[in-house]
Amino acid sequence: MKKISKILSIVMTVAMVFSTASFTFVFADDTAGNEPVTAAVKTAGLDNFVKTAEYKGFTDVKESSWYYDSVKKAYELGLVKGVSDTAFNPAGSLTLAEAVTLASRINSIYYANNYEFKQGSVWYQVYVDYAAANGILKSATQYADYNKAATRTEFAEIMAASLPDSALPEINTVKRIPDVDSSNKAYNSILKLYKAGIVKGSDEAGNFKPESNITRAEVSTIVVRMSSASERVSVTIDEENSTGYDNLISTIVVEMGRGWENSPESYGLSPIYSYSGMDQYLGFVKKDIDGDGVEELLIGEIAHDGMPATFYDIFTINSEGKTVHLFSGGERNRMYLYPDGVLVNEGSNGADDSFTKAYKIKDGKLAEINLAVDTSKYMNVELELFNKHVQVANPWVDTTAEGLKASLGYEFKLPEGSTNAVYRMNTSVKMGEVDFTYDNMKYTARIQATSALTDISGVYANWDVVDDCNVNGAAGKSMRSLGKDETIDVIYWYDAKKGLSYSLMTKAKDLDGFDIEAIAEMMYTPA
Repeated sequence: MKKISKILSIVMTVAMVFSTASFTFVFADDTAGNEPVTAAVKTAGLDNFVKTAEYKGFTDVKESSWYYDSVKKAYELGLVKGVSDTAFNPAGSLTLAEAVTLASRINSIYYANNYEFKQGSVWYQVYVDYAAANGILKSATQYADYNKAATRTEFAEIMAASLPDSALPEINTVKRIPDVDSSNKAYNSILKLYKAGIVKGSDEAGNFKPESNITRAEVSTIVVRMSSASERVSVTIDEENSTGYDNLISTIVVEMGRGWENSPESYGLSPIYSYSGMDQYLGFVKKDIDGDGVEELLIGEIAHDGMPATFYDIFTINSEGKTVHLFSGGERNRMYLYPDGVLVNEGSNGADDSFTKAYKIKDGKLAEINLAVDTSKYMNVELELFNKHVQVANPWVDTTAEGLKASLGYEFKLPEGSTNAVYRMNTSVKMGEVDFTYDNMKYTARIQATSALTDISGVYANWDVVDDCNVNGAAGKSMRSLGKDETIDVIYWYDAKKGLSYSLMTKAKDLDGFDIEAIAEMMYTPA
């Protein structure tokens, strides 16, 4: 761990360059347009957060935007700057390294300790070391990859530890957060910010959307409230009507609109939702199945083609107010509604191994019962279609190899003999993608401009094997997930000279003896 030295006499106020690549810090007297401010306050407190810059505006932050005041104030406090002189990128994400850096700066300003953050070869290490030494992080290795985008949960946990409890007094009475289970390791940190008026949720129900990435606009709002008690807000959550279902429903709507850029499995949901054509049938219903006064959430296909409503995921809320995932199925594992609060599970493990089981919900769990099932009694409950709510356009567009090169400057080098190449691009995140077939196996490859080695594969699985690798001189990682029905191989690597991350994915029933690195080396020529 690097030693952090104290500086006895130094300009205290710091301006932060808030960029997608890294945070660059400069002292106020080295920043054009800022006047040096001599540290006069030596005691800890929020009064140490003072104006250090004049806000000149950003072209992508309109005065009518909900975050305008927060961006302006955060900029004036010297906490954030734009990605350029004219742009702020309010919808952009924040890395864990940037979140820790921001928390360390807030802590240092609050305590007026005049720490000098000298960046080394790993620019963020000094901030991670400071955070670990001052209780913001449990250790410098709390996160395995500081270059990944920070979720709202991770950002909240880091921010809640950046100031003492005395600086975050409770001003709101909040007993629970609708979409954050109390078993979440960051639950107390998130609840602390609700009670202190730092966050109030992402919708009228007070849902936090814990797994969504934090945006730069949201970060600006939070840091302003952290630094000024007068900016904090009152929070009221309707305990009677709020549930943890709303965030899940919203997540599915967004992912459908984006063409399931993140797989259903990454949210613990049935993979069948991303099947081609499923969007026209996929729906949900909230229904009190067991008659305990609490609605269950059932997700699946509407009744069509002579089949009753079919469910692949079922949730309930137990007596402790926790959302419980009762069932998750798939193409060969389905659930149907049956009279008298019964759920019937049909499935098969093969042509000669089918099953039918009946369940009731008891104490927040599925309890199997003995019942002679009559399939004619399956209930045709009406579902609300998710696609009626989809408003986010799919950012992926079909293109050609030439179109990809012209738009983003990317070129895929496919193995000789490859066929069935289908190209796509997502210009909003500057990513290119191609599906192709080689040696009777299907692959998906991606390219994206990044500041460091990044897994851009979009595959979210429980990895059984993770190894370091070297693709023609480029450092990377190779991973394998051994599933019941299929094995997934992913490899990703980084060209530091080009500033590009690459990924390659394939899956098959059995990949024993297969070397994905050899395929990657066919596709990559170093700069």
